Amino acid sequence: MELRGSGLAESVATAESAPAFPSAVYEADLVVTAVSGGKAVLDVDRLRPGTVVVDDSSRTVSTPHAPSPGCAGSAMC
Repeated sequence: MELRGSGLAESVATAESAPAFPSAVYEADLVVTAVSGGKAVLDVDRLRPGTVVVDDSSRTVSTPHAPSPGCAGSAMC
């Protein structure tokens, strides 16, 4: 895998979120999610300090990737 070859990762694991995120997710340094229509919610209070979260979830079917209210123009929402 490209990440391993460049020294950016020791291991890569995948996990499914139904019905909730497995506890291994909360031990990760990087969490990438892409959930649409799921009921699982990532409990940010359980993440390790410094964990990077990339969320590519669709917020609704009619307006995918819509920013949350108050987040217009911000790359961090």
